[in-house]
Amino acid sequence: MEIRPVAHGEGTLLREFRLRAVRDAPEAFYLPLDEEEKATVDVWERWATSGAETADRVMFVAAEIGDWLGMAGCSLRSDGSGVLDATGMWVVPTARGRGLGELLIDAIVDWGRHRGAVRMEFAVTESNAVAIRLYRRLGFEPTGRRRRLESNSGLTGMFMTRAL
Repeated sequence: MEIRPVAHGEGTLLREFRLRAVRDAPEAFYLPLDEEEKATVDVWERWATSGAETADRVMFVAAEIGDWLGMAGCSLRSDGSGVLDATGMWVVPTARGRGLGELLIDAIVDWGRHRGAVRMEFAVTESNAVAIRLYRRLGFEPTGRRRRLESNSGLTGMFMTRAL
């Protein structure tokens, strides 16, 4: 198993993987599929860090024998607050239960710390008990802040946070 940043030139693969994720678990993503489909390969190519030390965001993938099994991204807030916003966490159904979520979060945390982040924050759908258990086990706590998902106004995302 390899946890690595998406490389320069993998924007098309990342776009396809993201759309697969949204199709599989639309309730886990803020934007609906039709909005995600509008994002061009260029948008996803910007997530490819190609090892750049100055990058302000990254998307990690969990890969095994060339197959992508999971992803998670993060970006540093530009306001100088030291907050790292996580996004896009998803693991293919056949790879769930293997600890990939924890490995992906660890990669994000390490990346953020290396760039001076002091806190990580993200939203998780309140009904996603499996993800919430994972995040709590890793030390994340609810902030009390919530927002409706644009993909499904009947669902609410709750924000969680942890000091790094």
